[in-house]
Amino acid sequence: MSKYLINIAVGPVQEFIASARKLKDLWYGSHLLSELSKSVAAVLYDQGCELIFPAVDDKALLQPNSQLNVANKIFAVSPEGSDPASLTAQARDAFIGHWEKICREAALKAPSLNQELFNKQIDDFGEFFAAWVPYEEKEYKKCRSLVEAKLGGRKSLRAFKAPAWDGTGLAKSSLDGIREAVLTGVKAKDKRSFQLKKGEHLDVLGVVKRFGPWNNADRPHFDNMAQVAARPYLAGLQKAAIKDKNIAELIPNMEMVKNLYPDFPEGSPLADPPLWEGWPKGLSSDLLHPAVLEEEKKLIESDRQKAWAALEKTLKKLWTATSQPSPYACLLLGDGDNMGKTLDAISTADGHRAFSASLESFAAGVQDIAKSYDGRIVYSGGDDVMAYAPLDSALNCAEAFNNLFLKIMEKVGNALKIAPPTFSLGMVIVHQRTPLADALALARQAEHTAKNIGGKNCLAVIQDKRSGSPLSIHGPWQGISGLPVRLKRYQEAIIAERLPSTLGYQLRRIADQCGPTLAWQNTTEPANPACAEALRIIGRKRDRSTKQLCSDDAAFIIQGEKDLRHISDELVIALQLARAKKLADAHWSKKEMN
Repeated sequence: MSKYLINIAVGPVQEFIASARKLKDLWYGSHLLSELSKSVAAVLYDQGCELIFPAVDDKALLQPNSQLNVANKIFAVSPEGSDPASLTAQARDAFIGHWEKICREAALKAPSLNQELFNKQIDDFGEFFAAWVPYEEKEYKKCRSLVEAKLGGRKSLRAFKAPAWDGTGLAKSSLDGIREAVLTGVKAKDKRSFQLKKGEHLDVLGVVKRFGPWNNADRPHFDNMAQVAARPYLAGLQKAAIKDKNIAELIPNMEMVKNLYPDFPEGSPLADPPLWEGWPKGLSSDLLHPAVLEEEKKLIESDRQKAWAALEKTLKKLWTATSQPSPYACLLLGDGDNMGKTLDAISTADGHRAFSASLESFAAGVQDIAKSYDGRIVYSGGDDVMAYAPLDSALNCAEAFNNLFLKIMEKVGNALKIAPPTFSLGMVIVHQRTPLADALALARQAEHTAKNIGGKNCLAVIQDKRSGSPLSIHGPWQGISGLPVRLKRYQEAIIAERLPSTLGYQLRRIADQCGPTLAWQNTTEPANPACAEALRIIGRKRDRSTKQLCSDDAAFIIQGEKDLRHISDELVIALQLARAKKLADAHWSKKEMN
């Protein structure tokens, strides 16, 4: 026996991914983890190992910045007669070497920093754990179980050591406060300052996240949440500008942009990629939010105040003629259900390789889906996906993720003769000024609700406006009672004015006064005060054009339902989605400003 089953985990995952103040920080943290995992997998591949996770046969896929996303876990079978200690030592050297290379390249793009502390933090950061067991192909399942247990034990016995520097009196990183900052502000007139907020401090990981992407000419653009929130309004503005030249003439022009950013000929380096020919290149769409414009005006130097005043004057005319953008955008976070049980049900290495390849297919496929709904993938690896999307298209984007997962899993499940896993996703609707850490926590809470309260194979939505308590709803993906169907039906009825925008709040008041439980006799007759009062309120509603209640809508809302508070929350969230859709269709209303 001379083959070994090798199991390697790199990290720390939480710090790589979660420490972020911008969507770009979040993306680059997960990208960085994937790049480090690829460097480990590439060494094993070069040494003749058979890779299982990731299931890669082409070395090109393991090159830096390839399209492949690799999770933080690498699983492989070593070649005959190999030394697992030597293989994992080489993999560890590759991990450390690639991490140091990325850090050094990021520092070249950053303003002057504390080099001595930067070097010490490079050496201090990063986790690499490995375990291996002798491998018998016929005993694959047993070997896998044993090596998983050994790696789990090794990770539990991690060694802790004191930092190699004295942090007394030094500022902590603004991203997570874990380490002392190596970069604490920039000199005046330093063009690289646009990457830092006023008073922001960065440690080694923060420097890498913020400046590392600028070493990749093909780096993707990542919006901030204010830009994402402005998308429905911009879509409507484009339609309105095509139809009405008076609207088109109110959109800021290129000459105005040059005056705003005299040091940058192409306009703001953080602006959206070109949107459409009527929108000036280099003008960031987040300035369409009055609150963002006000904040930016406070940061400009005195010699540019006239240019910014001209922009504000133009935008005020535009808002008067149209509307203002909604300040809300969506984060989506989802993964497969019962993935551990599914992996345990596969008894061969070939089966795991086929399953791994299908997960890579899913991770690649969601990229195109997110783009088609004007969003972007922040992270996709294995069965995990995190994305952002505008409010008007987020629900369709979430459904498309689920449909792709089910399609791919059904195919591989049939091939391996296992029950295909299902998919659960949490979607959170947040204000553009909500701190990213809070938005992420809510997205995780929504995902938790989908799995643990919704019972998996479920969508959960949390809406967190800046006043009042968050609203949380959940429901299955499919069927007439599925949450996507219900929300779309409400959305359609609200846009068509078959349902008033106040109905959700009126039903909530009944739930508060009479209790949230709905009771029925013979499935249609009310059997408690809450049910009777809710039916009375819904029966008063009339379509504005026909003056008739749409009985199908009324029955759809309440008949057979048991939780009035859940219905009212669904209607309130559907109202928010309907407002975004109306903005995207240039159906202007001053109500959409709220």
